[in-house]
Amino acid sequence: MIAAHAAITSTASETYWTMNPVNRLPAGTLNAAARRLEISLAGIYGTGLSTGITIRVKLCTVSGCASGTVTHLGVTTAVTPLAALADRAWNARIVANVFTTGTSGSVDAQGIAWFFTSPTTAIPVELANAVAVVPVNTTVDQYVSVSAQPTLSHTDTTITLRNFGVKVY
Repeated sequence: MIAAHAAITSTASETYWTMNPVNRLPAGTLNAAARRLEISLAGIYGTGLSTGITIRVKLCTVSGCASGTVTHLGVTTAVTPLAALADRAWNARIVANVFTTGTSGSVDAQGIAWFFTSPTTAIPVELANAVAVVPVNTTVDQYVSVSAQPTLSHTDTTITLRNFGVKVY
Protein backbone atom coordinates (compact mmCIF):
# COMPACT_ATOMS: atom_id res chain seq x y z
CA MET A 1 0.00 0.00 0.00
CA ILE A 2 1.15 3.51 -0.76
CA ALA A 3 -0.18 6.98 0.12
CA ALA A 4 -2.99 8.26 -2.08
CA HIS A 5 -0.84 11.04 -3.55
CA ALA A 6 2.10 8.70 -4.32
CA ALA A 7 2.59 7.11 -7.73
CA ILE A 8 2.38 3.39 -8.36
CA THR A 9 5.34 2.77 -10.64
CA SER A 10 7.61 0.07 -12.08
CA THR A 11 5.52 -2.89 -10.95
CA ALA A 12 3.13 -5.41 -12.45
CA SER A 13 1.56 -6.15 -9.04
CA GLU A 14 -1.83 -4.95 -7.83
CA THR A 15 -1.10 -2.06 -5.43
CA TYR A 16 -3.58 -0.28 -3.13
CA TRP A 17 -3.56 3.40 -2.26
CA THR A 18 -3.76 4.17 1.49
CA MET A 19 -6.62 6.53 2.26
CA ASN A 20 -7.28 6.09 6.00
CA PRO A 21 -9.45 7.33 7.61
CA VAL A 22 -11.42 8.96 4.77
CA ASN A 23 -12.19 5.64 3.09
CA ARG A 24 -13.95 4.16 6.16
CA LEU A 25 -17.71 3.65 6.09
CA PRO A 26 -18.73 3.10 9.73
CA ALA A 27 -20.80 0.03 10.63
CA GLY A 28 -24.41 0.44 9.52
CA THR A 29 -23.73 3.23 6.98
CA LEU A 30 -24.92 0.96 4.15
CA ASN A 31 -27.52 -0.88 6.25
CA ALA A 32 -30.63 0.55 4.59
CA ALA A 33 -32.31 -0.70 1.44
CA ALA A 34 -32.02 1.74 -1.49
CA ARG A 35 -28.99 3.45 0.09
CA ARG A 36 -26.65 4.73 -2.64
CA LEU A 37 -22.84 4.82 -2.60
CA GLU A 38 -20.99 7.06 -5.07
CA ILE A 39 -17.21 6.89 -5.46
CA SER A 40 -15.25 9.43 -7.53
CA LEU A 41 -11.58 9.03 -8.41
CA ALA A 42 -9.12 11.14 -10.41
CA GLY A 43 -5.41 11.37 -11.02
CA ILE A 44 -2.67 11.24 -13.62
CA TYR A 45 -0.98 8.36 -15.39
CA GLY A 46 1.76 7.59 -17.86
CA THR A 47 2.54 4.43 -19.79
CA GLY A 48 5.40 2.84 -21.57
CA LEU A 49 4.67 1.54 -25.05
CA SER A 50 2.30 -1.48 -24.94
CA THR A 51 1.75 -1.23 -21.18
CA GLY A 52 -1.81 -1.24 -19.87
CA ILE A 53 -3.34 -0.32 -16.51
CA THR A 54 -6.27 -1.89 -14.65
CA ILE A 55 -8.23 -0.09 -11.88
CA ARG A 56 -10.14 -1.99 -9.17
CA VAL A 57 -12.64 -0.65 -6.60
CA LYS A 58 -13.57 -2.82 -3.61
CA LEU A 59 -15.25 -2.76 -0.22
CA CYS A 60 -13.13 -4.49 2.42
CA THR A 61 -13.70 -5.21 6.10
CA VAL A 62 -10.00 -4.43 6.66
CA SER A 63 -8.42 -1.30 5.18
CA GLY A 64 -6.24 -2.15 2.19
CA CYS A 65 -7.93 -5.53 1.64
CA ALA A 66 -4.98 -7.42 3.19
CA SER A 67 -7.38 -9.72 5.06
CA GLY A 68 -11.06 -9.93 5.97
CA THR A 69 -13.95 -10.01 3.54
CA VAL A 70 -13.52 -8.38 0.13
CA THR A 71 -16.44 -7.23 -2.06
CA HIS A 72 -15.51 -6.43 -5.66
CA LEU A 73 -17.51 -3.41 -6.79
CA GLY A 74 -15.82 -2.87 -10.14
CA VAL A 75 -12.80 -3.51 -12.31
CA THR A 76 -11.73 -2.05 -15.64
CA THR A 77 -10.23 -4.00 -18.47
CA ALA A 78 -6.56 -3.16 -18.98
CA VAL A 79 -6.34 0.16 -20.80
CA THR A 80 -3.45 0.12 -23.26
CA PRO A 81 -2.90 3.36 -25.19
CA LEU A 82 -1.31 2.98 -28.63
CA ALA A 83 1.63 5.22 -27.73
CA ALA A 84 3.75 5.99 -24.69
CA LEU A 85 2.15 8.78 -22.63
CA ALA A 86 3.13 10.97 -19.68
CA ASP A 87 1.10 13.05 -17.21
CA ARG A 88 -2.31 12.30 -18.75
CA ALA A 89 -5.51 12.59 -16.71
CA TRP A 90 -7.71 9.69 -15.65
CA ASN A 91 -11.11 9.80 -13.95
CA ALA A 92 -13.48 7.15 -12.67
CA ARG A 93 -16.92 7.08 -11.12
CA ILE A 94 -18.77 4.10 -9.71
CA VAL A 95 -22.18 3.97 -8.06
CA ALA A 96 -23.63 1.17 -5.97
CA ASN A 97 -27.18 0.67 -4.79
CA VAL A 98 -27.96 -1.39 -1.70
CA PHE A 99 -30.61 -3.99 -2.53
CA THR A 100 -30.72 -6.03 0.67
CA THR A 101 -29.28 -5.35 4.12
CA GLY A 102 -27.76 -7.22 7.03
CA THR A 103 -24.95 -9.74 7.30
CA SER A 104 -25.93 -11.16 3.89
CA GLY A 105 -26.78 -7.87 2.19
CA SER A 106 -26.27 -7.16 -1.48
CA VAL A 107 -25.30 -4.26 -3.74
CA ASP A 108 -25.23 -3.64 -7.46
CA ALA A 109 -22.39 -1.45 -8.71
CA GLN A 110 -21.66 -0.02 -12.14
CA GLY A 111 -19.32 2.68 -13.34
CA ILE A 112 -17.02 4.06 -15.99
CA ALA A 113 -13.41 5.21 -16.18
CA TRP A 114 -11.82 7.56 -18.69
CA PHE A 115 -8.12 7.51 -19.56
CA PHE A 116 -7.19 10.64 -21.48
CA THR A 117 -4.67 10.29 -24.30
CA SER A 118 -4.75 14.02 -25.14
CA PRO A 119 -6.57 17.06 -23.72
CA THR A 120 -9.60 16.28 -25.92
CA THR A 121 -9.47 12.50 -26.42
CA ALA A 122 -10.17 9.77 -23.87
CA ILE A 123 -10.53 6.00 -23.79
CA PRO A 124 -13.78 5.12 -21.95
CA VAL A 125 -13.69 1.83 -20.06
CA GLU A 126 -16.45 0.03 -18.21
CA LEU A 127 -15.88 -0.18 -14.44
CA ALA A 128 -18.22 -2.98 -13.50
CA ASN A 129 -18.49 -6.10 -11.38
CA ALA A 130 -18.63 -9.52 -13.01
CA VAL A 131 -22.09 -10.32 -11.65
CA ALA A 132 -25.20 -8.19 -11.35
CA VAL A 133 -25.45 -8.21 -7.54
CA VAL A 134 -22.61 -8.85 -5.08
CA PRO A 135 -22.85 -9.87 -1.42
CA VAL A 136 -21.77 -7.40 1.28
CA ASN A 137 -22.20 -7.27 5.06
CA THR A 138 -23.89 -3.90 5.61
CA THR A 139 -23.68 -4.13 9.42
CA VAL A 140 -19.87 -3.82 9.83
CA ASP A 141 -17.22 -1.22 8.98
CA GLN A 142 -16.38 -1.25 5.29
CA TYR A 143 -13.36 0.42 3.68
CA VAL A 144 -13.51 1.72 0.12
CA SER A 145 -10.27 0.43 -1.38
CA VAL A 146 -8.83 1.39 -4.75
CA SER A 147 -5.96 -0.34 -6.52
CA ALA A 148 -4.11 -0.14 -9.81
CA GLN A 149 -2.21 -2.84 -11.65
CA PRO A 150 -0.01 -2.22 -14.70
CA THR A 151 0.11 -5.12 -17.16
CA LEU A 152 3.93 -4.93 -17.31
CA SER A 153 6.62 -3.69 -14.97
CA HIS A 154 8.00 -0.71 -16.89
CA THR A 155 9.81 2.36 -15.57
CA ASP A 156 7.62 4.69 -17.65
CA THR A 157 4.35 3.24 -16.30
CA THR A 158 2.95 5.26 -13.40
CA ILE A 159 -0.46 6.05 -12.00
CA THR A 160 -1.32 8.45 -9.19
CA LEU A 161 -4.61 8.90 -7.33
CA ARG A 162 -4.95 12.61 -6.59
CA ASN A 163 -8.66 12.95 -5.82
CA PHE A 164 -10.87 10.52 -3.90
CA GLY A 165 -14.47 11.13 -2.88
CA VAL A 166 -17.17 8.98 -1.31
CA LYS A 167 -20.79 9.99 -0.88
CA VAL A 168 -23.51 7.89 0.76
CA TYR A 169 -27.17 8.91 0.74
